Amino acid sequence: MLMIKIGKFVAFAGIAIGLVRALAGVVVSVLADDATANAAMSAKFLGAANSDAAIKIGLFYMFIAVGIGLLTAVAAAVAKSMAKTDGD
Repeated sequence: MLMIKIGKFVAFAGIAIGLVRALAGVVVSVLADDATANAAMSAKFLGAANSDAAIKIGLFYMFIAVGIGLLTAVAAAVAKSMAKTDGD
């Protein structure tokens, strides 16, 4: 049961971190005047080559977090069904 709670927390945190990173990439891309400013702002604030890379990394984090969340949901369902059959 502890691992299921940890999995849910990791999934939620991954989605939150990915969303913040993707939104920060969008903000940098909107605020940058040209490609060199975009690269400079992205390197300074996001640690990425440009805002496109930061958005892609953020989306990747979110997709991985959704996968972890799905695995956690399956594990919770299996644990619930195993507990139900053990009680019989």
